[in-house]
Amino acid sequence: MNNKSRWSAEILLAFGALVLGSCSFSFVTNSASSSSQAPASSTGDTASATSEGGAASSSSGSSASSSGAAASSGVSSTSASSAPGDSSSSGSGNFYKVTGDTTTKALNYQSINANQGIDALPTTGSPKILVLPIELTGYEFSSAALNDIDTALNGANGTGYWESVASFYKKSSFGSFTPSYTLGTKYVSSLTPQQLYAKNTSSLPVSSYILRQALANHKKVSGDNCTAYDSDKNGYVDAVIMVYSCPDVSKDSALSEIDSDYDVFWAFCFWDYSNPSSPSTASPIGMTYFWMSYNFLYEESTSPKPDAHTLIHESGHLMGADDYYCYDTVTTDKSEYTPAPMGGVAMMDCNVTDHDAFTKLSFNWVKPYVVTGNATITINPMETNGDCILIPAKGSTWNGTAFDEYMLLELYTPTGLNQLDSLAQYSYDPLGYTTAGIRLMHVDNRLAKCTYNSSNEISETAYVTGTPSSLSATSDSDYEIPQSNTPSRRAGDAATKGYNLVTMIQAGYPTNTLQYGRNQGDNKNLFTAGQSFDQATYSSFFANQTTLDNGSAFGYRIHFDKVSATSATINFTTL
Repeated sequence: MNNKSRWSAEILLAFGALVLGSCSFSFVTNSASSSSQAPASSTGDTASATSEGGAASSSSGSSASSSGAAASSGVSSTSASSAPGDSSSSGSGNFYKVTGDTTTKALNYQSINANQGIDALPTTGSPKILVLPIELTGYEFSSAALNDIDTALNGANGTGYWESVASFYKKSSFGSFTPSYTLGTKYVSSLTPQQLYAKNTSSLPVSSYILRQALANHKKVSGDNCTAYDSDKNGYVDAVIMVYSCPDVSKDSALSEIDSDYDVFWAFCFWDYSNPSSPSTASPIGMTYFWMSYNFLYEESTSPKPDAHTLIHESGHLMGADDYYCYDTVTTDKSEYTPAPMGGVAMMDCNVTDHDAFTKLSFNWVKPYVVTGNATITINPMETNGDCILIPAKGSTWNGTAFDEYMLLELYTPTGLNQLDSLAQYSYDPLGYTTAGIRLMHVDNRLAKCTYNSSNEISETAYVTGTPSSLSATSDSDYEIPQSNTPSRRAGDAATKGYNLVTMIQAGYPTNTLQYGRNQGDNKNLFTAGQSFDQATYSSFFANQTTLDNGSAFGYRIHFDKVSATSATINFTTL
């Protein structure tokens, strides 16, 4: 189903909840028996993996389905392939290291967005991104401000304060994503901020209106048909960044009076759903965009050393990633609180530090070790080379992509892209963890076929199993990720049963204080040497208590044998 008809004008706020509220796969195995959890084949039959010795062993596992799925998805699937073992794997026992992609032609954010009628920026490669300064009447851009916009986006060695968007993503992706930004033609609007706000409607957000005007102006003045900004040749500009010249509502009392809901004068990503123009490969039109005030460049710095935190966070949205913080406030008879399932310390959570392992896995930037039984694995810090460990439920079959349910861990260190925000608190956000430790996460990134009733409400969700070859929406259905860290944004079983997208397991708080928004950024959230995890002890972090969301018991005890700033050795024992 084309979601243009059902998506509301909710925006993905950079700081909103914070300020206001405070393809085929190839694998290598490390054990002949590890094939029992090789990726599922497209037909649901058993899959095989090649052992370190080169002999193929048959898989006894089958694809795990959600106990809450109302029906099967009916999506056709393609099979996954496996590769010979890699003797360089660090550890012993039953595990393998992924050597191929963690996304497929269908299971990636671009494809998922496309079946919903919207676009997304590619997560790999070197896309060119158009940046349009939007000058409002009474607020002229200075040459210094325009230079700061360019520096914040393109600074090869950062901005002098921190990373630029380009330098951050080159490092964070380990060279897999190297975008460049072109400062296009400045659009000089005849509107004052007050007049601009008056043009905002639910049917046409004023930011979308300005996108059309500014893009047309750029094409006319520059003679640029914008084909260079359509890397996937689908007729849409991959993404447009618009920076407007007046302050945001938090910095201007007059604007806060007219825009108390932060609908216009803030920072957010959105899509121009209602554009009457058709996509054109000869002259691509706008769809996905980011809209922000220039003063977000100075949240914690001054010219000529701009701050790119907001630009970096919103770029994650341009590529399809969700917010990991919660928009909802929970009110009870005794208290009012905002949950913080991911703990605050992650770029897609509270705009700080590097991206976490889950985001990098979803963007196809890292190759995890995958546990299939009793094993001991030694990893380096995520900052060093992207090491992480993925653990499906015992006896289940991981589909080989980021778009499934699993436990995921990484060795966090307050170094590299984490360093600045671990030394000094950024804005209203929690301080990054100041010590090394293991960040353990429960991820439920499963895709579901969502069917809509005549009231345009989801009436049925059916979780997809295996690896579909394509995603095809119909007049009354499409494919979505129904889990969210914001309860009001969940759908189907995820809504009724309370499934988060990604949850951090707090090592030192087994009762789960993050569900009340407490202990964000607390070093005790990280697992250290000598500590252990099992689902029974940490049941409060799971909606189903004793099982994962898909109904499977996790079935492992994880013991953290050694944890330091340079490496971690972790033992996995089946229960």
